[in-house]
Amino acid sequence: MELTVKSEKDNPLFDRKEVSVQIGHISATPSRKDVLEALAAKFGHKESIVIDTITHHFGRKSVEVKAKIYAKAEIMKQTEPGFRLARTEGTKNGGKGKEQKTK
Repeated sequence: MELTVKSEKDNPLFDRKEVSVQIGHISATPSRKDVLEALAAKFGHKESIVIDTITHHFGRKSVEVKAKIYAKAEIMKQTEPGFRLARTEGTKNGGKGKEQKTK
């Protein structure tokens, strides 16, 4: 996967960086886990990265990713909502609230 940084903004209030990157891919749209690995390789701090959105445009072999990279994991857990943390970690509900009903 080819990663290109489109924008990078420091947010000192929350002690984080807000980044927008474009990731080129050859086959299927990359999973959140693959995107997290690519971001960690570029920026480090795998445990303190939260992926906001992954947007795929029809016909393109690339995705746009918006993510937040915190200086410390503790700040991330205090700031980000539980569903976003769970989504980034790959769990259904992060161990909070009701379990998802599956058919």
